[in-house]
Amino acid sequence: MARGGRFSLLSFFCLAVLSSAIIFAASSPALSASGGPGQGAEPITTDIVVLADESGSQTAYSVRQEAEAAQTIAEDALNSRSMVAVVGFGSNNGQPGQQAARQVCRPTVIDSPPSRQYLADCVGGLHRRTQAEGWDTDFAAAAGQALSYLSQNAPANAVKAIFLETDGVLDVHDSPQYGPVSANRNAAARQVLDQELAQARTAGVGIWPLGFGPEVSPSSLAAFAAGGSQKGCVKPYAQVINSASDVVRSLDALFASATCQGISPWSTGTVTGGGNTVLNVGIPVIATDGTITVVKGPAHHRPGNRNVENQAFRPGWAGAATGQRDGVVAGRRARRGLRRAT
Repeated sequence: MARGGRFSLLSFFCLAVLSSAIIFAASSPALSASGGPGQGAEPITTDIVVLADESGSQTAYSVRQEAEAAQTIAEDALNSRSMVAVVGFGSNNGQPGQQAARQVCRPTVIDSPPSRQYLADCVGGLHRRTQAEGWDTDFAAAAGQALSYLSQNAPANAVKAIFLETDGVLDVHDSPQYGPVSANRNAAARQVLDQELAQARTAGVGIWPLGFGPEVSPSSLAAFAAGGSQKGCVKPYAQVINSASDVVRSLDALFASATCQGISPWSTGTVTGGGNTVLNVGIPVIATDGTITVVKGPAHHRPGNRNVENQAFRPGWAGAATGQRDGVVAGRRARRGLRRAT
């Protein structure tokens, strides 16, 4: 069975649904001396930490969705000086080897295809924790880890953001660092978390929650969004994922809002019988750089469990795929190489 998708067998043929869209950065629409769109602008630099909930309130499937979302965040950052880190979190309940928050992907500047592929690969280290690993939910420790990363070696003039993938439910009743009385620990952790949120506001760090899991608390996610910095193109907001098809589309829209970028309408097509299809993505005149994301799903296989070959990006396309995992492929191009749909 393919990770993150449903297995389907249709005689000797495959059926795949492809969707694509472009996230783009825009310059001034004014014309340059050569008559083309204004040049000189570049996409916003971002410094991002993805916090992924690995606690027992998640399912193995929802954590796989979180990993897919983390990959999409890394791909959507358009400026090559941008930095992305991924942290998985649960709780430290006082047992040997437990970490409330752990590094899954080190802070990585996305300045090359290998660095983007590293991020596409390392997110596979996210997993639902066992009780022995600490499977409660410590937001205070997670936020502290994220703010620590964002205060170190940040790219110049970067937009700082935390993408919080979680159901929003705090639970540290077994974590002794929050006091000797179990019943009082959640309140103590909430006080620490409030201090972390105040630090985020002071440091200009926006918090963008993305709801995953079987029992998401929308009110808790909204409180996280309101707790961080409110500066920027759009005030942070929460997005709840209701189905597998929501993951990439919702995240692309959220990321575009967080980083002052635009997103085109999605284009969808179907491939059957080993054939191919062409998806047309409109590229605005004002676009200077872009990420074209292609989502393939459900994940289907030919007889013998051989993966269907992904040819979403042709050889010779200057923006060839920069990161691939679990049916999501993304490619980047500067505007001079983008062809507009007519």
